[in-house]
Amino acid sequence: MKRIIAIVIVVLLLLISCSKSSFSGADYKMAAEPSGVPQLTSMDDRSVVAEDSNDGSTDSSQIRDRKRIMNAYLEITVEDIVSSEKEISKRVLDSGGWIVSSNLYWEEISLVVKVPSISFDSFLSDSEKIGEIDSKSVTADDVTEAYFDLKSRIDNKIILRDRFRDYLEKANSMDDILSVERQLNDVTTKIEQMEGSFRGLNRDIDYSTVTFVLRSSYIESSSGNFPSFTETFLSLKYKIVSFLYYLLFIIIYLIIFGVPIVLSLGLVYVLGWGRVGLIRKFFGKLRK
Repeated sequence: MKRIIAIVIVVLLLLISCSKSSFSGADYKMAAEPSGVPQLTSMDDRSVVAEDSNDGSTDSSQIRDRKRIMNAYLEITVEDIVSSEKEISKRVLDSGGWIVSSNLYWEEISLVVKVPSISFDSFLSDSEKIGEIDSKSVTADDVTEAYFDLKSRIDNKIILRDRFRDYLEKANSMDDILSVERQLNDVTTKIEQMEGSFRGLNRDIDYSTVTFVLRSSYIESSSGNFPSFTETFLSLKYKIVSFLYYLLFIIIYLIIFGVPIVLSLGLVYVLGWGRVGLIRKFFGKLRK
């Protein structure tokens, strides 16, 4: 009986010692593992999203704040296209916008402007009063998803850039320093490119594009009944302006290209047959 008790005690002691040794081995492995060592080989901004996002829910304010790019196209018949263009341009500048382009064609003006989106509707309403609307088109391009996606990508890239800067300060070997600097430069370049696209997108959202095509009313009236004196005068005025415009263009063209040609021909004549007469003297010697 005493032998059996002694054997049981020995077995229990062996089991206790084995369990202690297994716990101490596990503690040793945990203590031996490095902590907080940065891995510089495969960093991705998507991993930053997973680590730094507080939750998976979408901000409700972003859903309500829709981002749209507004565009409008208006064809308007007016009495005087020049004065109408000046009136529209003044309204654009007063609203805080600017003129993108203005082109004068035969009896027609094409005008492209940028106006603040907050005054887009009121600007269109005021502009429609300058004449008779022949055609009108308004479009709204919803870029909400692209806007917040690009903004989120930029924020994540900035977080990644800051981490690389921290890694660069902690790097010890030259290989680690070069690796971090290369990846830091790549991330910085991508941030600059995306920020440029984001600024352009914001500009298109904040400022709407309006295209005007202004046509003179006397063109339509002259195709029906006999034109009045006012319509005839306007037609004559536009034709005179157009004639002077093309005449000025021809004069500038002749000055730019004609004068050098005439001077070149005159120089050749002077050197060959004129006062210098090199060619004339050469043929004179041949005759002798």
